Amino acid sequence: MCIALLSSAARGFASDRKQSVPPALSELSRLAAAKFPSLTHAELALLEFAEIGNLNHGELAVAGLSKDPLDPSNDPKDAAAWTRDRDIRATLIEWLAVDHAAIARIHPSGIRVLGARVVGPLDLSYVHVPFAIMMIQCSIPKQIRLAATEIPRLDLDGSYTGEIFAPDMRVAGSLFFGDDGHDYGSFQADGEIDISSRWTEIWSLTTDISGIPRQRLILF
Repeated sequence: MCIALLSSAARGFASDRKQSVPPALSELSRLAAAKFPSLTHAELALLEFAEIGNLNHGELAVAGLSKDPLDPSNDPKDAAAWTRDRDIRATLIEWLAVDHAAIARIHPSGIRVLGARVVGPLDLSYVHVPFAIMMIQCSIPKQIRLAATEIPRLDLDGSYTGEIFAPDMRVAGSLFFGDDGHDYGSFQADGEIDISSRWTEIWSLTTDISGIPRQRLILF
């Protein structure tokens, strides 16, 4: 009887160990890990979501504790208190946009993340980004440079950003600051927004862009 019980317990422990093994990383995550050591939870969530083989990835990669965009834990006004696990390096996003091997592994829906904090200035100037970027309820405090960037769609709904410098940007679809059909809260920018482009349809003019004095908003 004792032997049988021990054997049963051993099988239980083995089952627990099997369940605790982390899932295998996608090819996109492995490519990124070779370039960017110590990927954070948010970075892995973004990469696994964007992987072309992930057919059931949901609406957004979740950087924080809740997949509900309206959960208070996803409010970017509190980003200073977020843990490092929610950080995404700006250089990782830049790499995804220009590395041919990475681009080949990205799902057509592109990069879509909720409640992340982007670390460092994001510079996609003069880059043809072949996929959409959605950063919902994110904190992007450093400058975003999009001079002559070409991209299918850019959505910063509900996010807090620094200065945005985007002259001559071309968005094949639309650029959303807070009017993409969802209620993710107000977009706010701590700095001038320069989107002097005749090729970009900007969906923000029907709503207030909170935190941006009108004289610092340049939309042509």
